[in-house]
Amino acid sequence: MRAYVNDKGVPPCKISQPDLHCSAKEQEYIKSWSAKDAAAVSAELARLDKMRDAKGVATGLVIVAFCSAAFDCLLQVKLMSSGG
Repeated sequence: MRAYVNDKGVPPCKISQPDLHCSAKEQEYIKSWSAKDAAAVSAELARLDKMRDAKGVATGLVIVAFCSAAFDCLLQVKLMSSGG
């Protein structure tokens, strides 16, 4: 879904500039996870990655879309906290 949106000209959420292209939910998510330690972020990334990659019907498109967006935000949080 994010790839479709990006193809249509809407830039993805960037934690370095959350006011520009991040929704209110994404901004709150970034704020809450930026305050957590690296172990918690890594554990949540692993959990979201499993959910995001699930192809089962029970997962649903909305959950997969959320997991992909949350995963992207958390990955940026992890990279910023590790200096990358």
